[in-house]
Formats: sequence, structure tokens, C-alpha cells
Amino acid sequence: MLKAMRERTSQEEGFTLIELMVVVLIIAVLVAIAIPSFLGFRVSAQDRAAQTVLRNGVLAQKGYWTDNQGYASTQANLSSFETSIVVGTDTVGEIEIPYLNNATAGGEDTVCMQSPSDSGNSFGVYIASANPEEYNSSNDSTVDLCDGSGQVTGNAAHGTWTTGGFPAVP
Repeated sequence: MLKAMRERTSQEEGFTLIELMVVVLIIAVLVAIAIPSFLGFRVSAQDRAAQTVLRNGVLAQKGYWTDNQGYASTQANLSSFETSIVVGTDTVGEIEIPYLNNATAGGEDTVCMQSPSDSGNSFGVYIASANPEEYNSSNDSTVDLCDGSGQVTGNAAHGTWTTGGFPAVP
């Protein structure tokens, strides 16, 4: 019995260098696949957060409209109406409202809001009382999707505005 134990302990056991290198290579390939996917999910989540901020702003504007028969005419009005809405300028997590107009041609109330994303993209929503919301996105957070004149629809400088949701970021 002692002889059998000595034979068992004298045998070499463990992994060869080739086996260890194959395992390291497999792990490296899996990491190379996972990192770009993770970064894509991160950008997507950051963009969705900015879009959610704007959707909350649309709901607040519609609530304000219900109570006052017009959209909030100042950023302070919207912030005081819905305290969870943070209105500011060019800061992630905030809504910027550079264009508010309660007396456009045709008697239609309009408002344009935009919000930047941590990913560097920018998103905007244009609401007119008689029309559905129009949405826009830009891959440059420094671009103003809304301007002081209200000329957002069809203006090439502001990109393509669509109804029904945010377009894909180019």
C-alpha cells in the first residue's frame, strides 16, 4: 500500500503551458467580443435617459396645457408646475427650452425642448397644439435643435424632424 502511494505522488500532475495559453486566448477572445457590446449598451442607455427626460417634459407641458390652456411660457413656469422637471441649459439630465411661443401664426401654441446625452448626442421635441409631437436627434450635443425663431420643421440646419418617436442617431 505504501508503494502505491509513492507511485501516485511521484507522477507529475497539472496543466501544460499550451493548455494554459489556450485558456488565456479563449478569455481574451470573449473579452474582445464583450467590451464593444458593453460600450454600445452604455451609449444606448445614456441616449434613452436623455429621451426620457424629454418625454417627461412633454407630459409636464401637456399637464400645464390642461390647467392653463397654453404651454408653459417660461422655463420657470414649467419647473414650478412640475418640480421633478429640471430646466436648465446644455446640462445632461436637464431640459433646455430655447423656444416657447404662445402666439404663432394660425393661433397655434408651440414649444420646442431639447436635452443633451452623456454620449454626446442631443435630442429635441417640438410640440404644436394642433399637431402631433415631432422628434429629432443629432450626434452632436452642441447643435441647437430648437432655436429662438421656432423655425425647426424643415430647417436643414436642425436635421430631420419626424413624428412618432426619436429617429436613430446617425
